[in-house]
Amino acid sequence: MSDSPQALRDLHNATVAATALLAAFAESIGEDAEAIQITVESETDFSDAAERVLYRLGEIKTLMLAIDQQVELIQARKSRLALQQVRLRTALASAIEHLGLKRFETASATLTIKALPRKAKIVDFSLLPPRYWRTPPPKPDLSLISAEVKSGVSIPGVELDNGGQTLQITYS
Repeated sequence: MSDSPQALRDLHNATVAATALLAAFAESIGEDAEAIQITVESETDFSDAAERVLYRLGEIKTLMLAIDQQVELIQARKSRLALQQVRLRTALASAIEHLGLKRFETASATLTIKALPRKAKIVDFSLLPPRYWRTPPPKPDLSLISAEVKSGVSIPGVELDNGGQTLQITYS
């Protein structure tokens, strides 16, 4: 590398950028000891720092996908347990009724068969008058609003924001 003033400024700017990126990375990982160790041991070159951050982004994406899969499995298990709970309660109620009892005491609980109050049961939705229907509150159609405001239509209560920036990452 040349020792020219421009080359030194470029090196300084890259070092400052790398240091800032590493500091932001360290702050974002919080108490994750392994990630902190990786950060401490990492290079201060911006390219190396960026690679570390990209690697961590990949790890996070993988972990989030794994967590989503676990959530699906746990939700499926929860559904099975809820069904099992209904079946067991029904079996207990049937057994108590079969014994001709309304109340049964055990060491851990008192089981009581109780009548439920009557409630309306809709048998034909097409015959139900409109007054008995609830409608969800209206929501703004943001796609339509954005399209029209961008095309120059003035809509009261609406303005275009300044946009913003995002980082697009294309893996090679």
